Amino acid sequence: MNEQTSLQAELEKIEQAIAAQEAKRAALLAALSGSGAAAVGERAVAAGERGVAVRGSVAGHVVTGNGNVINADPAQAEAERAKARYLRRLRQRCNVLPLAAMGGDEGVGDEITLEQVYVALDTKTQVPLTEEEKKERQERLFERGDTRPLTAMEVATRTPRLALLGDPGSGKSTFARQLAAWLAAIHLGERDPLPGWEADLLPVLITLRELSPRLAALALDGLSGAEREARLVANVRRLLSDALVACKAQAWDARLEDALTDGRVFLIFDGLDEVAEDSRARVRRAVHTLLQAYPQIQRVILTCRVRSYTESVALPGFEAHTLAPFDEGKIKDFVAAWYRAQAALGRLTDDQAAGRAHDLAQATSRDELRDLASNPMLLTTMALIHQREVGLPRERVRLYALAVRVLLTRWQQRKGIAVSEPLAEMLTDDLKLRTILERLAYEAHRRQADRSQAADLPRSDLLLLLEDPAYLGDLGLAGEFLDYVDQRAGLLVGQGGGEVGERPQTYSFPHRTFQEYLAGCRLVGQRGTVREYWQRAAEGDFWYLAAQLGAEELFYNRRSEPELLDLAYALSPSGEPSDERAWRATVWSGQMAALLGQEAIRRDTGRPDGGAAYLERLIPRLAQVLRQAPLRAVERAEAGDALARLGDPRFRPDAWFLPDEPLLGFVEIPASEFLMGSDKQQDDMAYDDEQPQHPLMLPTYYIARYPVTVAQFRAFVEHSGYQPEDEDSLKGVDTHPVVNVTWHEALAYCRWLTDALRDGADTPEPLATRLRVGVDSGPPWVVTLPSEAQWEKAASWAEERGSKGVGGEKRRYPWGSNPDPERANYNDTGIGTTSAVGCFPGGASPYGVEDLSGNVWEWTCSHWKNYPYDPADGREDLGARDNVRRVLRGGAFDDTERRVRCAYRDRYLPFDRHGYYGFRVVAASPFRSEL
Repeated sequence: MNEQTSLQAELEKIEQAIAAQEAKRAALLAALSGSGAAAVGERAVAAGERGVAVRGSVAGHVVTGNGNVINADPAQAEAERAKARYLRRLRQRCNVLPLAAMGGDEGVGDEITLEQVYVALDTKTQVPLTEEEKKERQERLFERGDTRPLTAMEVATRTPRLALLGDPGSGKSTFARQLAAWLAAIHLGERDPLPGWEADLLPVLITLRELSPRLAALALDGLSGAEREARLVANVRRLLSDALVACKAQAWDARLEDALTDGRVFLIFDGLDEVAEDSRARVRRAVHTLLQAYPQIQRVILTCRVRSYTESVALPGFEAHTLAPFDEGKIKDFVAAWYRAQAALGRLTDDQAAGRAHDLAQATSRDELRDLASNPMLLTTMALIHQREVGLPRERVRLYALAVRVLLTRWQQRKGIAVSEPLAEMLTDDLKLRTILERLAYEAHRRQADRSQAADLPRSDLLLLLEDPAYLGDLGLAGEFLDYVDQRAGLLVGQGGGEVGERPQTYSFPHRTFQEYLAGCRLVGQRGTVREYWQRAAEGDFWYLAAQLGAEELFYNRRSEPELLDLAYALSPSGEPSDERAWRATVWSGQMAALLGQEAIRRDTGRPDGGAAYLERLIPRLAQVLRQAPLRAVERAEAGDALARLGDPRFRPDAWFLPDEPLLGFVEIPASEFLMGSDKQQDDMAYDDEQPQHPLMLPTYYIARYPVTVAQFRAFVEHSGYQPEDEDSLKGVDTHPVVNVTWHEALAYCRWLTDALRDGADTPEPLATRLRVGVDSGPPWVVTLPSEAQWEKAASWAEERGSKGVGGEKRRYPWGSNPDPERANYNDTGIGTTSAVGCFPGGASPYGVEDLSGNVWEWTCSHWKNYPYDPADGREDLGARDNVRRVLRGGAFDDTERRVRCAYRDRYLPFDRHGYYGFRVVAASPFRSEL
C-alpha cells in the first residue's frame, strides 16, 4: 500500500463518520415540541403540534416530537453519501493543475492547485461596451475602442450548448474543469452559487479519449437507426456508471439517471481533438444522440482544438467560441498568483515571492517571450523553470526540454521513498529516463491515432514494453518503476486503482502537448527517422504537431542541422507528389526549410538533390499546395506560412510586394447593375439591416484580388516614413492580411499607393492611365477603400454577360449558396487565426476575387447608414468626424457562417483596431470628398 492510497482510505472513514453525525443532527432538529411550527421564507414548510415536516432527503432517522422513530430509507442515505463521495473526487480531480507537481520537491498532496492560480480567460468574441464601461475606459489612458472581449465565464453562462475552442495549451480543459470543480463545491456547501447558473446543476465530466475506444468497439452495422442510437447512449451511460464504481459511488447511479432525465446536470465533453480523426464522427454522433435521449439537460460544454473542430464534427445547436491568448494583464495576474501559492506552501517568503514574480513578469514582457507567455500552458512551464532559477529560453521546444529536465530531477530525488538498488541506479541515469519517457509518449500518441485502441496506456502493456532490454530489461523492475512514478507524480500519471492497495490500471500524460513533444523526440531519435515521418504522414493530420516539434528538437536542442537538412530533403524528393501523403510530407518539409532558412539551405552543397536544387523544387510545390493539393484548409494554411518565410514567388519585392500578376493583383469589375442587400425570402440568415434588397448601378472599378498583406503595409511604412499606432501591425507573417490597423491607417496606405503607382515607371496599363489621367474626361482615379457597394458587388454578383438591366445571380457566399470551411477561413475551418492570402482558391467570387469571406474584416469607406444605398447621401464622406462608424465587411477567421456572408454588415469607429481588422483597396474614380 502506498502513502496515497492509505490516506484515501483514512479520508473515506472520516467522510462516513461525518455523514453519520450530520444524519443524527438532522434527526434531532426535526423533533418538534409545543403547539406547532412556523414556515418562513422561500421553499419553507411547516408541521403542526408534534408533527414532522421534511423537505428534501434525510440520511439516517427522524425522531418525532413524541419520541417515535421514523426509519429513513437506507438506500437513500447511502446514495447521498455516494453522491458526496463522487463530488469530492470530481472536485479533487478537476482542481489538479497539470505539471504543477514539477514545481516543488515536497510530496504528493503538497502541490499548487488550479484554484490557486486560475486566471479568468477571455474569448475572441467582441461585444459593444455598455455606457458605464465606456466611461470607465475614457478614464484610463491609452485605451480606445468601443468593444471588449466576452470572458469565457460570460460565454458559458449565456450559451447552453457551447463548443469551447482554442489552440494547444490555451486553457480549454482547464476552464471546463474549473467550472466543474466550482459546481461540485457548491453542492458540497463550500462556495456560493455562480451568478446566472442554476444552483442544483450536477457536474458530469466525460473525457472523450476514454469514450472513443468504447464506441469504436461497438458493432452497429445492420442495426436500425433506433437500435444504433440506443447502443450509443447505453455505451456512454455505461462509461458514467463505471466512473461511479471507480470512486465507490455506484449507489448514486440511479439518482444520476434521475438528474440526467430531469436535466439537472452540467455535461462536459472534454477533448474532441484527442480522439483519432476517423473516430470523431462516431463520437460526435454519440454525443448528439445522448443529448437527444436526455433533452432536458440544461448546460453542455464541449472542448476541442480549433483546427480539429471542422464542419464534419461540429455539433448541431452548439455555439462555438474561441479562447483568446493571455494579454499582458493576465500574464501578470498568473505570475503573481503562482508565486503567492509558492509562498503559501512555505517554499518562499512573501518578499522572495514578490521579487520572483516581478522578475518573471519582466522576463515575459520581452518581445522574444511575449508570444510564448500568452499561452497559459507555456506560461505555466515558464513559471516552473523560472522557479528553479533557470534562464528562460525563447523557443517553445527549449522550454519543454527544460521542463522535462525538472521532472527528471524530481524523480531522482526520492524523498524517503524506499526503492530497490536496481531502481535507484536506474533513476540516476538521465538518458535512460528520457528514453523511457519518449517511448511512452510515442506509444500514447500512436494509440490515440489508432481508433481501435484506448488512448491511455494500460499497465499490462507498459510492463511488457519496459521489460524490453532497451529500457529496463526486467518485469519486476518495470512494475517497481511504475509504482514509483505513481507516487512521485509529474508528466506521467496513473489512473484508476482507487481501492486501497490497488495499483493504477492505466497511465497517461496530463497535458497532450508534452506528450506530443516527447513523441516528436522519439520520431527523430531513432534509426529510420525518414521512414517514421513518411509513415505518420500517411495517417492523416494527427501527427502534425509531434512531427513539427521533432524537427524543432533537432534544430534547437540537438543542434543537428545536417540531420534536419537530410530529413527535409527526403520529405520532398525529386519525384513530384502524387497523393495526399506526399503532399503532406511536402508541407512538413517546407516547415523544416522555414526553420533552417534559405541561407543555410543554399550553403549545403553536400548532396546533388539538396541545397539550391531542393529549394527550386520545394517552393513551387508549396505554392501548388495552396491552389491544387488535396489537403485540408489547415494544412494549406501551414504551407502558406512556410512559403512566406522562404520567399513567396506570388509577390513582387520590386513592386511593394504587390501580386506578380499583369495588373499587380487588381481585378476589373465592369460597369453594371447588381442587387445589393438580402432578400429574406432567398436567405433565411439575413438581418434587417441588409434590407431592402435593391438594384444599384456601379461604374467600372478595379479591386484588389487579396486583402493588403503585412509585407505590403510594411513597404508603405518603410517608403513613406509613416508611423503606425500599433507596431504589431508590422510583425505578422508577410503574406497574411495586415491587422491591428485603424480606418485612418488604411486610408493613409491608399493615398501612398496612389502616388506610388502614378509615379512608378512599371505601373501596368490601363491602370497607369486611369490613375494619372482618368477616363472620359473624368478626374484621375485614386486607390482608396471600397465603398460597401463596391465590396459587395465584387463578392456576391455573378454577372450575365451581355444582359441589360439587372442580369445575374446574387450569391450568399462568393462561391455559392452553402457555407464551406474548405473555401474560406472562418470558425468552422479550424485555423483559428489569419492565413496567407490565396489559400482558398475555391472561395473566389465570380470575378476571381479571393479571401472575401473570413480571414479578416475589411474596412470600407462607407458610413453606417440604412438601405437603400445612396452614395450621394453623405455616407461616402471621408472627412466625417471620428464618432461616425464605418462599415466593415467579410467576417474574420473566428466568425460564424452567418457573419461571413457577402451581405453581412458590421461597423466600428474609425480609430478602432483589432487583431482581425484589415482592408483591401480599389482603384476607382474618386468620390466627391476625395476631390
